[in-house]
Amino acid sequence: MDCNAATVKTLGFKNRAQLNEKFADDDGVLRAHPGDFSPPNQPDGRDSYQKANDMIAIAFRDGVHRFEWDHQRQNGEVFPVEVLLIADSEAKPPRLTVIWKEIGELRRLQGKLMQSQRMETLGRFVGGVAHDFNNLLLVITGHLELMRTETADRKVHGRIEQMVQATDRATAITQELLAVGRSKSMPEEVVDLLAVTHRLLALMKRMIGEDVQIDSQFGEKPLPVKVDFGRLERSILSLAKNASDAMPTGGKLSLSLKAQQIEESDRRFDVPPGDYAVMSFLDNGCGMTQEEQLHCFEPFFTTTGEGVGTGLGLASLHGFVEQSGGAVHLVSQEGQGTQISFCLPLSGAPMSSSAGRARVSKFVGGAETILLVEDERAIREMVSGALRKQGYQVIVAEHGLDALEQAESFDGDIDLLFTDVVMPHLGGMDLARKLRPICPEMKVIFTSGYIQGGMGELSEFGSDVQVVAKPYTPVEILAATREFLDR
Repeated sequence: MDCNAATVKTLGFKNRAQLNEKFADDDGVLRAHPGDFSPPNQPDGRDSYQKANDMIAIAFRDGVHRFEWDHQRQNGEVFPVEVLLIADSEAKPPRLTVIWKEIGELRRLQGKLMQSQRMETLGRFVGGVAHDFNNLLLVITGHLELMRTETADRKVHGRIEQMVQATDRATAITQELLAVGRSKSMPEEVVDLLAVTHRLLALMKRMIGEDVQIDSQFGEKPLPVKVDFGRLERSILSLAKNASDAMPTGGKLSLSLKAQQIEESDRRFDVPPGDYAVMSFLDNGCGMTQEEQLHCFEPFFTTTGEGVGTGLGLASLHGFVEQSGGAVHLVSQEGQGTQISFCLPLSGAPMSSSAGRARVSKFVGGAETILLVEDERAIREMVSGALRKQGYQVIVAEHGLDALEQAESFDGDIDLLFTDVVMPHLGGMDLARKLRPICPEMKVIFTSGYIQGGMGELSEFGSDVQVVAKPYTPVEILAATREFLDR
């Protein structure tokens, strides 16, 4: 047997002399079997020595043989290779040439591609279902808000409040589903991840109980990141809750948060090199099996018991972080614990003075003309009724082409286009572009609960555009409309 220097290095030997010391005979000739450089068994369970003999036999029978194999370095690390055997049975003695290359990185990339494709398919399905459910919730919550303003009966108010609370919970689940679908459900803003985490620490401690000790290691410098603030908070709290669930009899949760320059060689995070905020959750709980790790980022997959949680936490985290330009990394060992880390790119933009969307309790009407475009009839009727009740002149259209025809025939100025983004025949953004020459002073409010790929095209509309996320209430729509028209 003979080998080149690359083989010596790959197998973990310092030099040829170290290899010879272990496998050479008294005459200095290497005498080793492929099984000597392999784990006891191959992935299919077969004994490495026996399977190697079978592979060699096939090569001498057919002349060449190609297959995949697990080798083992001197330090015990197992690594996959692709092997090509070229046999020369007529040589004296018979000769076998072995060529192999490592394929660990190739397997990693193939696995990542398959996971990405699976998540994309699930995301589209889940996001589409959530979009339709979102519209139903919008109609329910909208009419509940209108009923609350139209009655003074305290008993009725109490029942309405219970229904509102139920729809709020349903809305929260829908937002997680939309996050899995990688939709941009809320505008992003630059917030300090360090300040947000400090503010959530007290809530985490109350949420996970006294049996779990929280150890936090944070830096002191602000960590500005551009994110959907609500989803950031939900993601952090969800990770803390997951860690707590993994330690039912108590344990330790270690939190770390720091700025880090990620290099291209860092295999934890598949992101471009640059400056990131890296947050890590490490627990000493039950950990996950290899099978659970393969599916943990899929929607509705959960390691907790039936009826506990929604199975959306990690799926939502994955969609949210990747949508924000970051990545998630998970390491877990059954019986020892789990570490989940995520990174978000640091932003150089000014930080927002207030995070999140405040609930609006007061609003006023107006006399402006609004072109309302919505393909869901129940939503059209609810929004148009609320706007007209406050004095606005409302032109109602079922889709983009209908709106374009009505705008062209309308004798007057249209002050505001209030349009859904995703509609049949002509979408909201294309409609706004076509209306620009007709109504150059018109402002635009886009609304949607499922905006696949985000709304990066908004910049072309300048400052005369605003985004309102579904589901919304009549109060929120009236307040947003008045505030936007008054700018």
